[in-house]
Amino acid sequence: MIKIDPINSIYLDPNNFSVNEVLLLHNNVRHALVVDDNTNEDEPKPYGVRGTPAWRELAYALELALRGKASQFTSINWEQ
Repeated sequence: MIKIDPINSIYLDPNNFSVNEVLLLHNNVRHALVVDDNTNEDEPKPYGVRGTPAWRELAYALELALRGKASQFTSINWEQ
């Protein structure tokens, strides 16, 4: 379970979503990482994926849920 709103204690549990929904969320994390990585170094990163631990936590939780659903997917490579 991922806490997505610390003020209101709102949580996201990827296990409550369908495989397609979890894959969509996972692909969105991957897309944000690609956009950030392809942004010029002298420009601010639009999503700040690598600088925000919550992105990795989200990706990890999504990948864990996908493994639990026996889904095929490509893990996000966090190495630069």
